[in-house]
Amino acid sequence: MKDQLTISISTIKGSKHWQLSKSMRRSLKSLLGVSVAVVFGGALLIQHLYQVVDYAQLKQQELATESQTLGDELASLNDLKQTLESDLSDREERIALVSERLSDLEKVLGVSEHGGEGELELRLDTAAIHSNIRMVMLTQLPSGSPVGNHRMSSQFGKRTHL
Repeated sequence: MKDQLTISISTIKGSKHWQLSKSMRRSLKSLLGVSVAVVFGGALLIQHLYQVVDYAQLKQQELATESQTLGDELASLNDLKQTLESDLSDREERIALVSERLSDLEKVLGVSEHGGEGELELRLDTAAIHSNIRMVMLTQLPSGSPVGNHRMSSQFGKRTHL
């Protein structure tokens, strides 16, 4: 009987007695130890999970901020793209107009029979050379008054007095 533990609980209705053997006491101590370990481990796990959640929320805020920044940058890049595309189309229109006018000039100068083929810079250089040559030729031609500084004094034309 020495290895047994007796638990007695007295109430108004009477007393109740329980006897626990040595092996039962070890089992209860082990169960109590495991329960404490489980509760302590659960508390540590909950604490760890709270830290993980806080870290995840912090990362989520950082990612949201980065997403907003990237969204703003994308919007500005799209605006820049639209501006550049508009500028490019304007320049293409101007180049087409210059090419058309150059074709007209080439026809007048008699430079090209193809009318618009080849590189624009080469065509411009050729037209500039031909126009300079024609200008030099025109300055070499006499285009002044054939009789000097005589004036016309009547409606009957020029006359010479002897």
